[in-house]
Amino acid sequence: MAYQPARSEQSYADQANSLVESYARWDLFSGSVLVAHDGHPVFRKAFGPANREWDIPNAPDTKFRIASVTRQFTAAAVLRLVERGALKLDDPISQYYPGAPASWQMIGR
Repeated sequence: MAYQPARSEQSYADQANSLVESYARWDLFSGSVLVAHDGHPVFRKAFGPANREWDIPNAPDTKFRIASVTRQFTAAAVLRLVERGALKLDDPISQYYPGAPASWQMIGR
């Protein structure tokens, strides 16, 4: 049997849609949104264009290029782990990722 969202989940989905629609309407947001409750999606929708030049709309399954946006967050997370003593910057990557390719063995050394 398919998952049926509870009344409160539907209300939350309606509120999420209303909020994101207001940003999308003013061209302040373009992308996809997924809201889940207890592991079940209650809201999934895409807004705006995926490619403005070719006028291709976003879809919930659009693959986004994030380039190097995540690097600073990864670096900050690693440094927090170093502060807590959970790892050292000179630890070999294979200590935490045993499946690392051989070419990565010098990372962290």
